[in-house]
Amino acid sequence: MCFIPKECVLTFGLFRDFMRRNFLLIFMFILVIVTCLSSCEPNTKNELNKLLTERSINSTVQRDKPSKWSAVTIEKTDNYEPSTFFFLDDTLGFASNYNRFISSFYITNDKGLAWTPLTMLHDVSVDGIHFVSQTEGFAISSRLKPSSNPSENGSDILRTQDGGANWSSTYLAKSTTLKKLVFNSNGIGLAIGRKSFPSNYDASLAIIISTNWGETWNDFSENINQVIVNENGQKSDYLTDAIFSKKGCMTVISSVGKLFESCDSGRSWILSSVVSDYKSGFWRLGLSANENYWVVGGSNTIHGIWGTIGIETTFGWELTQLNDYFLTDVIFLSESEILACGLSASSVQKDLDRGVILSSFDRGQTWQIILESQNKDIFTKIHAISEDRFLVFSKNGERVIINK
Repeated sequence: MCFIPKECVLTFGLFRDFMRRNFLLIFMFILVIVTCLSSCEPNTKNELNKLLTERSINSTVQRDKPSKWSAVTIEKTDNYEPSTFFFLDDTLGFASNYNRFISSFYITNDKGLAWTPLTMLHDVSVDGIHFVSQTEGFAISSRLKPSSNPSENGSDILRTQDGGANWSSTYLAKSTTLKKLVFNSNGIGLAIGRKSFPSNYDASLAIIISTNWGETWNDFSENINQVIVNENGQKSDYLTDAIFSKKGCMTVISSVGKLFESCDSGRSWILSSVVSDYKSGFWRLGLSANENYWVVGGSNTIHGIWGTIGIETTFGWELTQLNDYFLTDVIFLSESEILACGLSASSVQKDLDRGVILSSFDRGQTWQIILESQNKDIFTKIHAISEDRFLVFSKNGERVIINK
């Protein structure tokens, strides 16, 4: 007969009890580590904690609770229906809109209340504007001819030196559709979008960079595409927004919620964070006062209508989803107070979707309606006039002043 020492029996019993109590936690930990080590790219492994601790909240609109903001609709004195804006300061702004193969430029000197036509460009669609002074500015435009597919024609980076009266191409990005243009105070400019060769299915990230106030531009797309390959070896993504941090680095976001960062003017990139909300597309990126990222996305498709706001925290991404509301623009007034605009989806029929302006005081967990339009429309842009006064534009040209 074989005897097992009492000490060994006791030790085994304690180990067995520990495994019973913590089996699920230990199993999940081992599974995640093995999965990451076998499939994750090296520059995504450091995002493991953020992905594990991400949490999602379904937010609500409190229709019975009045907002602390009031709204006044401004009577229109022009026929301008805005699509792309840039304000150089609180008063001076430039904008464009597109209609039937013609892009028109406008200027305002009264904080966006009234707009004066500047010029028109034919056979192009202007998608982004940025002025670096009262006279010098840049725009990105997609060529609409000769091909019916704009990506085959390419995108131009346009330049004006007379306040928007005349424009000329300073760079042509071939097989590329550019959608966003930004500059920082040191003269670094980013034009971002998608490369569409050999087909839209194989679309990849496009980023064109200037380090000398737009005098010259260089294509750094290959540098960033080296860090965005999926499990099938395809990139199949594009960039939607870009910002500069206080430390001088540039960050861009892709349509599926991947954030890339470069601190050497675009020569090298890292995948700095991932917002793992597979249902939503993302098109806005910003920084809070505490230098935490926030993102805006959602869906306005046959699959559903909702808005998503993500806020990066110490423990990962905090996501709030607002069903039946599509968000087009957001301003964070503080770490907890948010203004947003977009559309309110009708539960009856699509033709009744209305523009809506919302406010939240708890990081987007609950919302109050500031204004809901009476007709079919969508609010597209919020412009800060002062700390407690904002101007909101709609697709149909309606302008609303909101005050606290």
